[in-house]
Amino acid sequence: MWTICGMADERLMERVTVLFLFSMFVAASTYEDEHLVERFERPLGEIMKLEDEALKSDAAKVRVESALKKLAEQNGGCRRYKLVNISSGTRQVVDGFNFEFVVEVESVPTEKCATEQPEGISEVYKITIYEPSGTGREKRHTFEKIMHGQS
Repeated sequence: MWTICGMADERLMERVTVLFLFSMFVAASTYEDEHLVERFERPLGEIMKLEDEALKSDAAKVRVESALKKLAEQNGGCRRYKLVNISSGTRQVVDGFNFEFVVEVESVPTEKCATEQPEGISEVYKITIYEPSGTGREKRHTFEKIMHGQS
C-alpha cells in the first residue's frame, strides 16, 4: 500500500515540477507589458514596422550607409550619398531578412563627375535590403527614387 502512495506522490511531484518549470518559462518569456500569446500571434514572414529606436540605431545606419555605397557604384561613381534621415522602415523574416527603409539623403557630385551638378541635392529613396541566411550568399539591394512626401 505504501508503495502505491509513494508512486502517486512521485507522479504528483513530477506534475508540480513540470507546472513550475512551465510557469517560470512563461514569466521569463514575457517582458514589460507584452503577453506570451501576443508574441506568437504574428505569423512568420509578416512585415513588421520598425520603431523609432530601431530606426535610429547604429545597426540601421550601418545597413543604410552600406546600401548607399552600392547605390553610388550603380550610378557610376559620379555621386556619393550622405544619409540625412531614416524616415521609416520595416523588417520581414524570410530565408534571411528583408529590410525596407525610406531615407532622405544628400546627393553630392564626386570629383569624377563634378561638372554634372555642382552642388548637393536632397533626394528620397526607398531602399530594400535582402540579407540571406547562410554563409557565402550576397546581400541584394534595390533602390527606388521617390518624391518628397511620398512613402
